[in-house]
Amino acid sequence: MTPQEFNTFRDNLNPASGFQSIQFREIEFLSGVRRTETLAHIQMDDAQRARLDARLEAPSLYDRVKALLARRGFASETGAPLIESMRTIYTNPEQHYDLYLLLEDLIEFDERFLLWRGRHVRMVERMIGQRTGTGGSSGAKYLQGTLDYRFFPELWEVRSYLGKGAYV
Repeated sequence: MTPQEFNTFRDNLNPASGFQSIQFREIEFLSGVRRTETLAHIQMDDAQRARLDARLEAPSLYDRVKALLARRGFASETGAPLIESMRTIYTNPEQHYDLYLLLEDLIEFDERFLLWRGRHVRMVERMIGQRTGTGGSSGAKYLQGTLDYRFFPELWEVRSYLGKGAYV
């Protein structure tokens, strides 16, 4: 589809923007990104609001992973203790194979989501350039800023401490 073709019906998409998507916010909340400022831009009924509030209050996937690590004897506090727990798992995969596989599945999920976000930014730039998004956001500029969000930030950071010559 060309930008000209897209723009023939773009205005009819309101309010169907991902920026305003309840389901998209649920995915973010469940995964650990709890950006509540976006809720002001979503039109929702009481049942939808209750569903989002419940997702926001429930433990995220990352919370559950940290709880699992704690049950298995690892430090699970955000930051350096969690990174050290992950480093231990990565440097001793044979002793913690199930946790090792879980961490790898989580990083892959996070990476695939980031890749999707990146492709979405490029598609928006291709279709509307730097115009305002259908949901009222700054469009591609707003989406570009979302590329900094990680569901599992310590899982990304631990990679700096793995392998030969890694600083500990």
